[in-house]
Amino acid sequence: EEATWQMHFEDLRKFKTTNGHCRVPHRFEENATLGGWVSAQRKMYKDMEEGKPSKMTVNRAQALESLGFEWIVKKTNSNGNKAWHRRFNDLLKFKEKTGHCRVPRRHGENASLGMWVSSQRKWYKRLKDGKPTQMTAERVDALESVGFVWNCKTK
Repeated sequence: EEATWQMHFEDLRKFKTTNGHCRVPHRFEENATLGGWVSAQRKMYKDMEEGKPSKMTVNRAQALESLGFEWIVKKTNSNGNKAWHRRFNDLLKFKEKTGHCRVPRRHGENASLGMWVSSQRKWYKRLKDGKPTQMTAERVDALESVGFVWNCKTK
């Protein structure tokens, strides 16, 4: 059993190296059992935390955490994610034309892009304030990687 756990742990380490995170899809085609194993780790951890019988150990939990394993993963609305990426691509096109990401709120060519950018700032502020938000660390990283300005108040 320990050898099997270690084998899956190594598969997860490789997944993290390739993908930058440990959120393996439940139906991961490249390794059909890894997604189920990851789900099982979360369930065993929850059982351990609640004092229920569990095969999770403190050492295993620490090993998973050393990879940046998340015990609670928020389900993302895949349609919402697609819409977000569509807008992000619009932002990239805007930056290509203008050299910056400071889209006016009422941007003539694509008015909804200006509103989307404004919403990103609002959701980011909520994230920083510890409030419920649609902003994720991945989205922050993506926006910052293209030079997104979080606070562009002009004086």
